[in-house]
Amino acid sequence: MPELPEVETTRRGLHPHLIGRVISDAKIYSGFERLCLNTDVKELTDRLIGQRIEGTDRYGKYLIFWLSSGDSLIVHLRMTGALVLRNISSLGGKYERARLTLESSPNCPFEIVSFDDVRRFGTWNVVNHVRDGLARDIGPDALASDFTADSLISVLRQKTCTIKSALLDQSTLAGLGNIYVDEICFLAGIDPRKRSNTISRKKSEQLFTAIRDTLNKALDQGGSSFSDYVNAHGMPGGALDHCNVYGRAGMECYRCGQTIKKIKIVGRGTHYCPKCQHR
Repeated sequence: MPELPEVETTRRGLHPHLIGRVISDAKIYSGFERLCLNTDVKELTDRLIGQRIEGTDRYGKYLIFWLSSGDSLIVHLRMTGALVLRNISSLGGKYERARLTLESSPNCPFEIVSFDDVRRFGTWNVVNHVRDGLARDIGPDALASDFTADSLISVLRQKTCTIKSALLDQSTLAGLGNIYVDEICFLAGIDPRKRSNTISRKKSEQLFTAIRDTLNKALDQGGSSFSDYVNAHGMPGGALDHCNVYGRAGMECYRCGQTIKKIKIVGRGTHYCPKCQHR
């Protein structure tokens, strides 16, 4: 599933090509009506056509497009979704489920934004207020300025689950997923099985720093392309090539030489170094 770095990389790739552009057509392909969240196809497309895209934003794993009507288009890529820029003569890809057509611009070669989704779990939603398009219990964005070490410590003290479970929970923190949680725990030197409310203040502060460092590093590398993720220009990210533990079960730890182990926590494959992350 695309996590915060992949979603933010997509936003950054789309932003300069979308700002000020008017949506001349919106199409949801037959058979993929479930893409429209909380509305039907006609209502969603009617609320998009003719609107100028005023800005782009992101909250956790949600992409946000501010429209001239005051509405916002909220897109969630879910497991395999991707928004890709194409020119008007481009044919839709094999897994294209929807597309926006933009009025032509002399400064931009792209007139199509295609939504490709192999697994068909992605969603689009047009709302009056952004908060209405987000999960009700969503936590702070992992890169937001108002997310602090103190706020992380406060929420972790209230949880008795493993730290891996807590960080995957979007009500704790919005934007993290399986790949980056494994990397964050390694960088912070925390065993992913450790109970959240038993982590010391010092370790929690290290965890906070690891969250910021891991996500920003992944952004610099264009996100992780584990299976279907590509950026707005159809290119894969390179962050997966730089993982310390994720996907490296049975290999030597770069830091200490111990063998990286893989276990299951809440049904998710979890990678860690038994020495660097000693309980």
